[in-house]
Amino acid sequence: MSSHSVVASEFGSTYPLNNLHKLTLKEVKRYKGSWGQSLSDCKSWNEVFDLLPHYIDRHSKKPSNWLLKSILHTRKPLLYQQHNDFFDSRKNQFKSFPQSWQKLDWQDHRDSEKIDIWQHIIQFRASGIRIIKPKKMPSLIAMTPTQIPIIGPKKTLLKN
Repeated sequence: MSSHSVVASEFGSTYPLNNLHKLTLKEVKRYKGSWGQSLSDCKSWNEVFDLLPHYIDRHSKKPSNWLLKSILHTRKPLLYQQHNDFFDSRKNQFKSFPQSWQKLDWQDHRDSEKIDIWQHIIQFRASGIRIIKPKKMPSLIAMTPTQIPIIGPKKTLLKN
């Protein structure tokens, strides 16, 4: 199963993922933090961390390993750089969402004919919004009221 995740707070970010811990405060000012915010005016590492995404560990100055693949996918030229007008015009809207809604996890292979989210199952989870093929159903065992799946083709919630 392949998964394609997009982490919205990485739109416009340029801070280094592997060697941030090696940079001085002066060097880190050349980069942009979450949502493309400039780090140039930061006067301390605390100010830098205020402008970096919440998932960058303050001690190691790195993201969690499990999230790194998604960050790299989001930063790929084919995603953000080719569609930055679309993403940039919606940054403020994305920022207003809960952090868990700022990560879109598209699971399984996306058929080019079926790229329409409404043709899939949509589930708002603590780890992000998950999109899966309509032939599969998320586990309902630990489902909370906030994790009720949306049946995309019917544009309705799965309810009992």
